[in-house]
Amino acid sequence: MRFPVAVLAVVLLVGCEPPEQEGELNIGFQGRWTNPNDLRAPAGAALTADNVVSDRPGIAEPRRGFTTLAASLSGSVNALAYFSGYVVAHHGSAAISRTTDGTAWTAYSGSYSPPDSSTPVTFREAEGSLFVTTSAGVYELDSPTGTWRKTGAPAGLDGTATLNRTSGTSGFATAGGQWAYRDVWVKRNANNRLQFGAPSGRQVVVNPASVTVAIGGLVRAGTTVTATVTSHPYVTGDVIDLSPGEANFASGQKTITGTTSTTFTYTEAGAAVASTAQQTTGFTARLVTRTVRIPSEITSASGWVVQVYRSGKSASASDTPTDNMGLVIERAPTNLDIANGYMTLTDYATDDLRGATLYTTEQGLVAAKTQPPVCHDFSSYRQSYWCADTNRNQRLLLTLLAVGGSNGVSGNHVLYLRSQTAGTFGAAVLFGSSESIAGGQAQIYTTGTVGQNIQDTAQSIVRVINGNSTLRATFRAFYASSSTEAPGAFVVETIDPAAGPWFAYVFRTSGAATLERFFAPDLPNETEITTLQRAANVVTAATVVAHGLTSGQSVYIESGTTPPDANFPEGAKTITVTGATTFTYAEAGANATAGTTYVVFDRIPADGLARNDDWSNSLHYSSPDEPWSFPVAQQIFVGSRGTTIKRLIPTADRLLVWTDNGLYKVTGTYPYFSVSEVDVNLKLLARGLAGSLGDRGYGYTDQGFVEALDTATVRSIPIEAELRDLQASAASNIAARSFSVSYESDRRWLAWMPSNSSDTYATQAQVYNRTASLAGGQDVWTRWPVNATCGFIHPTENKLYLGTSTGAVWVERKSRTASDYQDPGGAAISSTVEWLPNVDDSSKFWPEGALDFKSAQFSTSTLYFQSDLASAYDAGTTITPPLGATSEPARIPFWVSMEMRRGTRLKVKWNHATASESYALQGLSLKFRKTAKEGR
Repeated sequence: MRFPVAVLAVVLLVGCEPPEQEGELNIGFQGRWTNPNDLRAPAGAALTADNVVSDRPGIAEPRRGFTTLAASLSGSVNALAYFSGYVVAHHGSAAISRTTDGTAWTAYSGSYSPPDSSTPVTFREAEGSLFVTTSAGVYELDSPTGTWRKTGAPAGLDGTATLNRTSGTSGFATAGGQWAYRDVWVKRNANNRLQFGAPSGRQVVVNPASVTVAIGGLVRAGTTVTATVTSHPYVTGDVIDLSPGEANFASGQKTITGTTSTTFTYTEAGAAVASTAQQTTGFTARLVTRTVRIPSEITSASGWVVQVYRSGKSASASDTPTDNMGLVIERAPTNLDIANGYMTLTDYATDDLRGATLYTTEQGLVAAKTQPPVCHDFSSYRQSYWCADTNRNQRLLLTLLAVGGSNGVSGNHVLYLRSQTAGTFGAAVLFGSSESIAGGQAQIYTTGTVGQNIQDTAQSIVRVINGNSTLRATFRAFYASSSTEAPGAFVVETIDPAAGPWFAYVFRTSGAATLERFFAPDLPNETEITTLQRAANVVTAATVVAHGLTSGQSVYIESGTTPPDANFPEGAKTITVTGATTFTYAEAGANATAGTTYVVFDRIPADGLARNDDWSNSLHYSSPDEPWSFPVAQQIFVGSRGTTIKRLIPTADRLLVWTDNGLYKVTGTYPYFSVSEVDVNLKLLARGLAGSLGDRGYGYTDQGFVEALDTATVRSIPIEAELRDLQASAASNIAARSFSVSYESDRRWLAWMPSNSSDTYATQAQVYNRTASLAGGQDVWTRWPVNATCGFIHPTENKLYLGTSTGAVWVERKSRTASDYQDPGGAAISSTVEWLPNVDDSSKFWPEGALDFKSAQFSTSTLYFQSDLASAYDAGTTITPPLGATSEPARIPFWVSMEMRRGTRLKVKWNHATASESYALQGLSLKFRKTAKEGR
């Protein structure tokens, strides 16, 4: 095996020996020791061990060099991965590119920002796809030349289920019952894996009970037949079935031409006569039309289907159906459907033809397969996939409290949903006597019971949000009240989790404004200001409608444009005087009139602020083998509320959870996982400096580098002083710039860190050499002064790849020849070793020594000497291996100059800086001698 050049420095503290004694001091290699107490250093410890590795106990060898892969990318390389023959790189602020031939990069379309400014993206290959964590959630690439998309399937949206009352076509829905529907969106990816979304809310369709018409209850006058009953559910245009009929009143289908609360009419020629037999009317058996709203995330028909599930018939028209549902429709949307935002489907399936059971039937909606949350790390353990430090979309639970009248929502009101940052995004829900999806208008229902009116109006709001082109671009909504709960609850959330905080408020478009209180939570009320003027430090505002504000009330003034007028700052104000459409507040400033539009809120807008379930100590885990499916209930919290999970490291039988406030582990099997403490005194200091080697976890903590499984053991005692000094001066830079790579085949853990507070990338790797550490009983660390921003081990080549700040990707040379030992451009690798032998005897002198090699495959190198009596190294001496470069053990002798032979310390520096040459350095031998005179 061939190795490159090295630098060797030796510090010797001479020991006492009897007069006239001669001897030899043999010093092996045990890695770096930078702690200040030299006398406590173990034999063979070194002050410096740069650009070397210790894969064999007691031997220092040069690291392999690198070559450049393809052309440079734009911006810094932030993360690297391998996927189906391609190297994939995240680079710049939000770009992802791939290469397969090592010469050119191909950019993927789209923008993929990291979870936050201090957390790079994480790549994870699973189930035939490549996943990446972003600020908008987890994205998936199911083919290396495909397109990234947000993984999983969106939740089904509330649509409609309508009994076909105006057609006589026979169907499954017999009279006197209810049926419930839910929709599930399913994505079949390029690997033929099905990804299910969460079911939609329930939509219930009712076929009313049949209505009995008593003897004499049917009367014909001319061609009009009038039926008189106690009550009925019919409206004009309904087609009903009448049976059994009689001579003057034929059985069959009739079209309703008019109604009152106790009568209905239809047209039929015949004699003027009354019925002589009891008749039954109703919708004997009808089809149901299902309108399915298409989530705005579905932009292409490729691979998508919607599955429509239906319950069985309830016991009666007034009984609620169960949630035990079977598949009745499966249909792929067309591109026209997607453009329209909905599909219209007809349910023909009889009860006995209902297919597969809806997957939430057994476990309930807590098992709904939601898409992964935004997370800061993504890992796997025991067939489940894990998201750490999570947050979900900004959402707001609203409950409609009143409809119509003086205290309920009316046609003069608008529900507005808006970003907390003015001008970023916003959309309005209008109200009126009819529903208009295109116009963004929800219907106010007033003809039913109070509860039914509230439910129907709230469900109309949901349909408008999900269907209107402006609203659905940013928001989606779900009706939340169950049949056993108070009606009117619905959830509104942003589609993009990176959209930022938003709030809801109510304003009145006309009429006298009052403090509207028909939503819970109590939403702020907004009134538009027509003019805003300051005179003598008093600002007078005039509003479009009566504002309903009172003197002494705290309000919030906001500009309708960005930026606001400099003379009228936004913020909280206290009202001093009010009129019906005017109010004043005190504010110092020049006399002026606002040049931009303003509005007034009756309280701080954040009172209606949405929330996003931001849990820094949260773990969400997926359904088995489904990295795209994360039921909301499958969540575990680690540590206290203020804890932040930094990294997940899977081992053979546990998932190590590194936090800024302790080390924990997850054990168990799905779905019975649990969390327990490993060491709550450890605080991970850098998210990137946690990894594994073999069956052990490693992390950089406030106690240094530790190895962990059921307990934690500090492994960085030899370099502890250096680490503490670096942490004291560059803590934030270490946290932001560091990363680690687990090199299993070489049994090394490489921890890249900056060298100071001004580094803009990692400039050195602290290398833990596990084989040498286990064999020698001493933790062996070496150091590589190599600049890098990220890295990974190529799984098929088994080579180390490094990203750089210049956009270049470096690939480890691994031909197992001397050509391995050079960096890009043929640059030599300079390695340095400074020993620290544990001796102290000024009576010895050291006339000669030797470097001991297992192999010495280099041409020439240079030795330098320094005594504690000298201020600097000498000029250096050139040395060569005996008989030239050799793969056999070699001892290269050298003489020590006269001025360097005495003293309690002697440094020997071996410098080799020629590319494509190697060595395997076993140690240093020094001969010493003492005379009788010296021994006195």
